[in-house]
Amino acid sequence: MNPVINLFPPSVPNGETAAASSTIPFSSSVLDEESPNENKAQKKRKYPTSKPFKCNVCDRSFNQRIHLKKHESKHTGIKPYKCDKCDYATVERSHLRVHMRTHTGEKPYKCEYCDYATAQNSTLKIHLRRHHRDANAVDEVLDGL
Repeated sequence: MNPVINLFPPSVPNGETAAASSTIPFSSSVLDEESPNENKAQKKRKYPTSKPFKCNVCDRSFNQRIHLKKHESKHTGIKPYKCDKCDYATVERSHLRVHMRTHTGEKPYKCEYCDYATAQNSTLKIHLRRHHRDANAVDEVLDGL
């Protein structure tokens, strides 16, 4: 028997319960295995273990073509994301977004134990390890970053 995945929440806007027609059977045939837990099966599909996309320059391989393309741009030296305030350029848009905080002064990562704030979560992790190692629940805070 296959599990069922609800396509809608238990309650729809008009107050009625979702009809039985709003469910579909979950099939794990994509994985070639029985899976009693659809979340586990969905994760396997989302993050496949095979990495068929191989870089021609180095020995890295990836599970998605888009990840290979992003990686290959590191070999070419092409940096399409450029800062309009200085000469900084990067291969990844997220790196430019973090860089822009140096110009705006935005510091969204704040320490729970003192008034320290920073632009990067990695810098907050370093701060917590250096200055608040003995504080309660520091490891939990670090895990959440």
